[in-house]
Amino acid sequence: MSAKTGSRAAQVSSCAAVSLCAFVLCMLSPLVQARALDAALPPEFVAELMDFPGLTHASKLAASKAQVAKLVDLAIANSPLVREAGLITQSSLQDIQAAKGGRLPQVSVSGLSMVNSPDVSQTTSINGQPTATVTAQLSVYDWGRIDAQVKGRESAANASREFQQQRRIDVAAEAVRSCLDLNRKKALLAVSTDYQKNVDMIFDMLRKIADSDAGRASELVQAKSRLLQAEYARQSALSKVSEADIILSRQLGNDQSLACHGIYALFLDEFNLKEKINQIAQLPSIRQLDEEYQQQMLSVEQISASRKPAIKFSASYGPLSTGLANYGSSLALSFSMPIFDGNTLQSSERSALEKANSVLERKEQAVRQLDYDYKALYEQAIDQKRIASEYTELIQVNELVRKNFFTQWMAVGHRSLFELLSVEAEHYSLRSAYINYLFDSMTGTAAILGKSGQLPGLTSY
Repeated sequence: MSAKTGSRAAQVSSCAAVSLCAFVLCMLSPLVQARALDAALPPEFVAELMDFPGLTHASKLAASKAQVAKLVDLAIANSPLVREAGLITQSSLQDIQAAKGGRLPQVSVSGLSMVNSPDVSQTTSINGQPTATVTAQLSVYDWGRIDAQVKGRESAANASREFQQQRRIDVAAEAVRSCLDLNRKKALLAVSTDYQKNVDMIFDMLRKIADSDAGRASELVQAKSRLLQAEYARQSALSKVSEADIILSRQLGNDQSLACHGIYALFLDEFNLKEKINQIAQLPSIRQLDEEYQQQMLSVEQISASRKPAIKFSASYGPLSTGLANYGSSLALSFSMPIFDGNTLQSSERSALEKANSVLERKEQAVRQLDYDYKALYEQAIDQKRIASEYTELIQVNELVRKNFFTQWMAVGHRSLFELLSVEAEHYSLRSAYINYLFDSMTGTAAILGKSGQLPGLTSY
């Protein structure tokens, strides 16, 4: 009697657990399922991703390059950072014109109205009549100070142009990375949705069996537990898709996710790593440092010239005596030279020289870092591409095992529910791992192409 009571209690407990799980899943599923269907990659795009030989086929390379070029154009056109860099460049061009103005005569006019009351009657009185004076000055010789200033501003403008180009490269590379990240997460969401549907199908079949065989209720609880785990995995994947979509919208604008489709072949194509390493010195970020170095060295020249005699020519026309309307002209040639300034100019010159040397150190560090990044990313991309290729074989084998397990469980009962759920979970795990390795490889290659400024579409700027 007690054994029957214990068995009945276990069945009641199992049924209660199943009911609770079903209630939780029913509350969560409808909205999440609808959002997941909208956010996941369409089945045809998932099938394209799972076809590794097709992804790497040479026939898709041209279309991939064209799509990446469109993506790059869209990202650059939508970037406030690129527009800001353009304005900085325009500002630096105006600085050149301001420096060149120092070579031209500087003309000014001044006015004066004065009243005085002399104590001595013979003293000339001034009754407030307004007077004006026009003065012109021209630098005759300054040891190249103005020339050095102009060339320094030109170097600054060149540095601004390189900065603008580097900003375009950074924006394009970030947009490509975000696209790959969004597609990765959409693909993982699609795989999670398929896994949830398959476990749900097994659960429905088992529930029909349990209706006629109450002893299978414990298996129903196990299946429902796996179903809840699958649902949680899908919800987690969906939230990651939403986050990636927000990031992409910030870079490309709203509803631009279609721009990310068809870009894969370029990032699975082979390339010459040594060639890209040899081109590091030509990158805008490195050329920018070269221009900054030149700017600092010209600043040294400018300060050095300021320590030497400067010759100026001046001419004026105005009152010969202050406040009186006795107009006349005057011409003068003068020179000036600092004798003692507390070592201000000498210290400024030394400071500019040290800044120039520091730019060279920054350049050396930047070149080393890029060299390391290229090599590390390349090795990772090659390894992950190889692993992704190996996973395609595992997925094919697992797909056959999965179908055989399901047939044996349904037809002759030679497989347990645990084995069936395990092989389904393994299939989901293999597909997820393949997608992660595939996108890791593409992201690494995209990072190299981005850092080297060789993404399609960048050459037109």
